Amino acid sequence: KLEVSNKAPSVKQSSKCQTKFQVSNKVPSVKQSSKCQTKFQVSNKVPSVKQSSKCQTKFQVSNKVPSVKQSSKCQTKFQVSNKVPSIKQSSKCQSSKKFNNT
Repeated sequence: KLEVSNKAPSVKQSSKCQTKFQVSNKVPSVKQSSKCQTKFQVSNKVPSVKQSSKCQTKFQVSNKVPSVKQSSKCQTKFQVSNKVPSIKQSSKCQSSKKFNNT
């Protein structure tokens, strides 16, 4: 499901994904890969969010999200609200992170 209310230049999904993205402002770069179940609660600016490997995802994009790419085997929730420059995860992670400011 894509619910894009303002400017979302490119949103790409591929390959069996259902995940939830709740992006409120600008989201710079968030990368995940390889069988992870993680929660991201990020507060403002997030420019680019990438996922790969069997994911179930929902996109709810309210403002500007430049590029969001997903592909293949993850179940993740993104709640992004402030500045998170780059978040990388890989390889069988179960984590819940709350980011308010940076």
